[in-house]
Amino acid sequence: MSRLRPAHPGDWLLVAGDVAEESRVVLDVLAELRQRFALVIWVPGNHELWTHPLDRDDRRGLERYEHLVQGCRHRDVLTPEEPYPTWQGTEQQFAVVPCLLLYDFTFRGGAASAEDALALAREVGHVFVDDYLLHRDPYPSVADWIREQVRLTEERLSRLPADRPIILLNHYPVLQRHARVMGSEHLPLWCGTEATEPWLVRFPIKAVVYGHLHIPTSAREGDVAFESDPDHEPLIASTADIGARIAGIKARPTASAFAGDWPLRFSLAGVQAKFALARIGGSWYRPDAHTPSTGEFAARYSNLGKAVRQIQRYMTRNTDEACLDTVRPETPLTGRHDHRFEDGSDAGPETEK
Repeated sequence: MSRLRPAHPGDWLLVAGDVAEESRVVLDVLAELRQRFALVIWVPGNHELWTHPLDRDDRRGLERYEHLVQGCRHRDVLTPEEPYPTWQGTEQQFAVVPCLLLYDFTFRGGAASAEDALALAREVGHVFVDDYLLHRDPYPSVADWIREQVRLTEERLSRLPADRPIILLNHYPVLQRHARVMGSEHLPLWCGTEATEPWLVRFPIKAVVYGHLHIPTSAREGDVAFESDPDHEPLIASTADIGARIAGIKARPTASAFAGDWPLRFSLAGVQAKFALARIGGSWYRPDAHTPSTGEFAARYSNLGKAVRQIQRYMTRNTDEACLDTVRPETPLTGRHDHRFEDGSDAGPETEK
């Protein structure tokens, strides 16, 4: 984030969600960005809407979103709940339309029903953790929540001047074919709604900015531009950085769960705190969607039982909800590097059997 700076005075920043999973961190990051840019506009991703077992903020569903909206207002950050701002381009004005739109399992390819599509996805283990952590309260389902949001957004779009071009900002892609670039035919189920596809004909949308897929996209279809996740350089992790991270986990296994951009993962049992890095050309990097992880790291405890009890105290819900990296049968083997940086060394990896 330190490298994210305006290129010109007066630049706006459109944030397409997935800032963080802890409410406090989301608001702190947006506040810092607001100090740099003339205007910051944020829409929530699925990660902001998770109610994570290790987050002190236990708000769920709509209440969680409204809490984030209020926090943004106090920090002068625009959200989908504010009047749409107008961007003055070089030749004309654009309405910038941030949206709260989720998914309703209609991005399901040739499956006859959502139930059939979800059954197939669960059979092969291709399921988003949203099923465990993204709550739809007070709506009967996530599909009901998005149905209401689509209705409200369409009403607001209809009230805009008919000749005012629109820049649409949403976490999810608005076209199903854009979600089909993911590595699994099942994952698009959690990636949007078919209800947004007619908007490109019905409203004068000239650009769509979205995230969620974490796959860089810059394309034009007709007179509409689509932009998602611009390329960026991965952040290197030095041997000292890794050693300090392991030491921090050993000292406070749970308190460090959301430390900066080094989020913890948990084993299937929900009791072993660990993190992942990517090995590229002899160096370690902090992984992201463009830089897949290749190695996992964990601290070696002299008193494992005590560490396990510390973490278990935070498991206030089913431990499956804390498992964000469950190993599937088809998951490729990954190098294990546990305990290798506590003395400042970087020995060759062990291969998981």
